[in-house]
Amino acid sequence: MYKNWPDFDPKELGFVEQRKLFDRLCDQMGKAPPVIDSDDLLENPHGTVEAYSNAAGIPLMPEALSWEPGTREEVSWWDGGSFHDYLRKSDGLNPRERHYVDIENLPDRVQRIYEMVLPHYEALYINRL
Repeated sequence: MYKNWPDFDPKELGFVEQRKLFDRLCDQMGKAPPVIDSDDLLENPHGTVEAYSNAAGIPLMPEALSWEPGTREEVSWWDGGSFHDYLRKSDGLNPRERHYVDIENLPDRVQRIYEMVLPHYEALYINRL
């Protein structure tokens, strides 16, 4: 986020809001809802989607894990981002290499935001599928 939008608002990260929603669902359901970690999805797309399908009680649709590359109306609402460019060129959910950033090399503001959202991420992470 910082790389593209150095003046981002911490709310744009969504960790606090996701945690609030997660806690609310836990209270309503009496158990944790299915949680997918994006790193797990990148490393093992089929296994992660299968685990989600099982947890959600829906059939796995392996054909939904791949598609033809190209421009599609549903992903062309904003053409300025690398994510959308990557998506247009992609052909499915395939394992991808992780790219880490050394937090200690980032500005103090980003380090403070990281420390603020980390407990919320960790609370979700321990409940991932």
